[in-house]
Amino acid sequence: MKLDWTTILCLVYNALIAALGAQVAIHSECWWIFPISGLLMLRPKLQYTHYQICDSCGAEGPKALSRPEALSAAELAGWKRVPVTRDGKRIWHDYCPECQMLTSSKEEE
Repeated sequence: MKLDWTTILCLVYNALIAALGAQVAIHSECWWIFPISGLLMLRPKLQYTHYQICDSCGAEGPKALSRPEALSAAELAGWKRVPVTRDGKRIWHDYCPECQMLTSSKEEE
C-alpha cells in the first residue's frame, strides 16, 4: 500500500493527539481525557485508491475512490473487460486501449 502525504499527516496527527491526551490525563489526574483523545484519534480515515490493471502490459487505469467508480471510469476511458472461464470459474481480464489496438492490428495481419 502506497501512502501519500495526507495519509502520513493524518497518522502523525493521530499519534500526536494520543500522546498529548495520555500526558494530560496522567499529569492532571483527569482520567476522562484519555478516552476523549482516543475518540479524536478515530476521526481521520484512510482512503484507498482503486484502479484497473491491464492484463497484457500492466498499465494502470483511471484512479477512483471505489471499485464501481474505477470500473465505470475505465469503461469511459476505453478499457475493455473480457470474461474468461478457467477451471469452471469466470474471471475478468482488463485491457487498456493501447493493447486493444495492438491485438486488433495482429488479428488483421
